[in-house]
Amino acid sequence: MGKKDKREINEYIKKFEHLKKNKNKKCFLWIRNGKNKPERNISSWAIKQLESLLLDCNITPILIGNSIGSFKENSDNLIGYHNNDPFKSNIFDQLYFLEKLIDQYDIKFSIGMKSGGMDSLALAFKFPSFYFSTYDSNGRMNKVSLVFDALKHIGLDGNKYDKFISFSDNDLRRTLKMLDQFLSK
Repeated sequence: MGKKDKREINEYIKKFEHLKKNKNKKCFLWIRNGKNKPERNISSWAIKQLESLLLDCNITPILIGNSIGSFKENSDNLIGYHNNDPFKSNIFDQLYFLEKLIDQYDIKFSIGMKSGGMDSLALAFKFPSFYFSTYDSNGRMNKVSLVFDALKHIGLDGNKYDKFISFSDNDLRRTLKMLDQFLSK
């Protein structure tokens, strides 16, 4: 990454100055809506459920990832940021940007369906990341989360759809319990 790239990224970060006014804890709420492994995608309804849970806990979610339904790119979120200059498909510039954003705006953790973007923050920076998947999924990240403290698995009640539909009451209670434990440390 050159000096020009860093300058562009630092300018891009200034778009989020409004976050400093918000005194709540903040987190990234990852939206996954891809073609690969659609069972890991999240629905608009599930995003609303998580948003509501987080806001009830006085945590401000910052949407990040792909657009879906009514959740589109705007100045209050990071939806689609990875498709824009100066990041276009450059994981190193994306990680640099997210690291600076986390530091400057005191973002506490990530939460969302399992995705490479979210996982990379946990693996590169030991940034606390809560990811959802069904208990019966045989993913390597479930095994990694058993030994890597920054990556926290939240098991979901069975969901045999080709796309994640919504959280059960048990899923939300489990999530709230894990977040309470994490934030009380």
